[in-house]
Amino acid sequence: MKRLIPTILILIIGCHDKPKTEILTGDLYFSFFRLGSYYNKPDSLIKNFEIYFDSLTVEKASDEDKKLLTEYRKLKEEKLLYQPFVDILIKTDSVVTLYLDSIDYKEIKKYKRKELQDGHKKIRIEADVRKIDDRLFICTDLRKVEMIDGETFIKSNKYKIEDYN
Repeated sequence: MKRLIPTILILIIGCHDKPKTEILTGDLYFSFFRLGSYYNKPDSLIKNFEIYFDSLTVEKASDEDKKLLTEYRKLKEEKLLYQPFVDILIKTDSVVTLYLDSIDYKEIKKYKRKELQDGHKKIRIEADVRKIDDRLFICTDLRKVEMIDGETFIKSNKYKIEDYN
């Protein structure tokens, strides 16, 4: 009996649910429109977004606004609104958003889209991540950031494509 109780306690503590992480591997993807964080944004823009989202209700929102409002609330809940992020192409047609801490972000932002395209290079990223939503992830450990041969993909349409600054 004396050994049974400590064994049960060890099993309970050892089997405690830890946040599930997975490995995400993909290529840095440059988008023309980057919404999802207040990182490096002016205070006036942040204030306008907060007023807009705080006044918006799900019942009265359009389908597109519902999606934005849901994402905004998840990011606020996870305290990611001021965290930097990058877009990652994980399959030929699937782009996800990866939130990073500032130190990891510095490892990625040094690569410029134009230089990568001119040199026919791309940035391969491998990270341990925690999934927030279907297309939203938090980086728990940035394993690898490497430049490899390949094409850097962008979504351009008619908008200006910005580098990660």
